[in-house]
Amino acid sequence: MTLKTLAAALAAVAFCAAAARPAFSDGMVSPEAEAAEENAGAGASLGNASLSAKLVDEKANAQKAAAIIEVKVKGVTEPRLQYKVDDGPAMETSDMRVRFRGLKPGAHQIQVLLQGQDGAALGPSEMLSVTVP
Repeated sequence: MTLKTLAAALAAVAFCAAAARPAFSDGMVSPEAEAAEENAGAGASLGNASLSAKLVDEKANAQKAAAIIEVKVKGVTEPRLQYKVDDGPAMETSDMRVRFRGLKPGAHQIQVLLQGQDGAALGPSEMLSVTVP
């Protein structure tokens, strides 16, 4: 490939990339295009992302000092979830069913947050409560 051919190929790629990003007349990228680029790797469409979470067999598991959470997500391909019990560290995973064991007696709050592949919060979240006797 000659230098002239390489330069033409690079110019074509740059033109295609610029055409894919709607820009204002001064060359600035529109907020919509910028948001779409940021979320391209997230596997999400923010407008219709939804999350629902529930405790499975809550009373029986609480007796065992455990909590099992089942999550359903719509509007997101390859969702990631962040689970957090009380003020403990967050756990990030793509698992739609998780079990927390060894919960101490008392009331606990479990937050489930929907994330994109890049780890950014997509908005929908749920807070579940469980009490271990």
